[in-house]
Amino acid sequence: MEETKTAPILYTKGSNNQAILILHGFAINIEQTDMLFDFFKKKGYTVARPIFPGHDGTEEQLKKFGPKDWYLEAKKGLAKLSEEVDSIHIVGISFGSNIGTSLCMEGNEKIKSLSLMEMPIFFNFKIWLILNFIQPIFNLIGIDFIRKEGFFYRKNSVQREGSFALVPVRIAGEIRNYVRKKTMKEIGRLKIPVLAIYAEKSDMVDNKKTTQYICDKLPAEQRKIYCAPIDNHDLSLLDDGGKIILLENVYKFISKL
Repeated sequence: MEETKTAPILYTKGSNNQAILILHGFAINIEQTDMLFDFFKKKGYTVARPIFPGHDGTEEQLKKFGPKDWYLEAKKGLAKLSEEVDSIHIVGISFGSNIGTSLCMEGNEKIKSLSLMEMPIFFNFKIWLILNFIQPIFNLIGIDFIRKEGFFYRKNSVQREGSFALVPVRIAGEIRNYVRKKTMKEIGRLKIPVLAIYAEKSDMVDNKKTTQYICDKLPAEQRKIYCAPIDNHDLSLLDDGGKIILLENVYKFISKL
């Protein structure tokens, strides 16, 4: 009998009058957020994980959208939760963290914390080279996509069923500009507790420079840094023990607020 794949559950109502808004990253499979969704569902939280426009289709559909569209979708999710609960905790994954940081600029007093999982501010040399030199050239000569695997992107990237094998060139440039023009300014304006989670050795983010930037911008009493024992940007690839420790760290951070 052929196995049929069911659609992921994107929302669940909890019992503790608190909510977790999970914001996924760029060009990822929504199933990478399963560990967060399932964990906080069991803890009694209302949990929502909106799918950003273009991420439920093909690469050709994905390239039609960008950070502005994803921000508006995240804002809708935040508005829905604001009508239902008293406290909201945002958990962003990769570029979802950048979107989450921007949401905190809206002045919504129900947002009580922000957890950043591998948020890009500074990139490692290969990704920096792609974003600053290869991407503009590819965009100029009309090359639409960069392949995720291999030399041109992340050799440690794991291709999942239903995920994107190609990255739209134009959007990669928009993400670079978003980080420079918005995220780097907004970090210092955050007024809520921040948990920054990074891999010991990310294959995308320069975690030393990024965590130092966060520490320089936020006072010690407002931020906490956790280093996950993995050499991959995708923290959902942690082994079972690593996932438990990561999730418990996020829960401990949130539950104390």
